[in-house]
Amino acid sequence: IKFDGVLAVEPKLTEVESILRHHTLLLSNNAKALVVPSLEIKSDEAKITHASSLSTLDEEQLFYLYSRNYSHERATDILTKGFLHEVEFNNSALAE
Repeated sequence: IKFDGVLAVEPKLTEVESILRHHTLLLSNNAKALVVPSLEIKSDEAKITHASSLSTLDEEQLFYLYSRNYSHERATDILTKGFLHEVEFNNSALAE
């Protein structure tokens, strides 16, 4: 995955608040990600931040699900959906 995110704010814009976020979940040992967030802020009154994260499935969480007799496929599915739900929840909370 390659993500080149650009958030630009022109000088005439005032009272702007925004965040550029990118969260990546790597699901295999061969997966790679390059994340390059870029902010182009030309307004002194803008409040802009950026955040990115790169993670893998948590081995302890996988172990717990295995101990509850979940297959690797099902455990991976549960954790992946949890990751996606968290990202979706955080984005919807920002929109309010």
